[in-house]
Amino acid sequence: MIEPIEAEATHAEPIQIEPIQIEPIQIEPIQIEPLQMQPTFKVELPWEMDDAKLRLRSVIEDHQESLGAEFAGWVFDYKIKKENQRFWSPHLSIQLYRNEESGGSDAYCRFSPRPEIWTMVMAIYMMSMCCLFAALMFGFVQWSLEQTPWALLVIPISIAIVAGLHTASMVGQSWSRDQMLLLRERWERTVQLAREVQSQTVAAGSSLP
Repeated sequence: MIEPIEAEATHAEPIQIEPIQIEPIQIEPIQIEPLQMQPTFKVELPWEMDDAKLRLRSVIEDHQESLGAEFAGWVFDYKIKKENQRFWSPHLSIQLYRNEESGGSDAYCRFSPRPEIWTMVMAIYMMSMCCLFAALMFGFVQWSLEQTPWALLVIPISIAIVAGLHTASMVGQSWSRDQMLLLRERWERTVQLAREVQSQTVAAGSSLP
């Protein structure tokens, strides 16, 4: 009689699949300093500068309504809708720069008041500083000629105006912090969506200015 051959059961070893590790994008916190009228933060992007520009542009063009952003060259601008704007409503401006160390790019982000408000603030600021230095020189001339240096009275007034602008800036930033966070969320969503942009889409947009 032929004895049956007992086949040994083979146990297949489970295939180990290593998870894909996606390098997180490093985002700095918003820096608000007492003497800083325009809070800033920086984002390190994993893409080369041209690639980053094309990816971000592609996302903004596809989600224009929800992101509320515009772009020109290497600059991207996020604004609050007109119906939701307040006097001190901010806008977020992003400028791309090349990162020579990592081979990627950096996005320098800055919050500012609306352009018309910022122009007014800067005009008052520059006028106050000019009056301060003019009063300082004219008062020194009056003092050297042994006259009453009444021009020096303009100096504390100019300093008070400059201090008032910085105080108003800090108050405005606190009042519009919710909108600052909203604009930052839109920017971070843009960066996350840019990760999903296929290389073919980027190549197709390489002819953009």
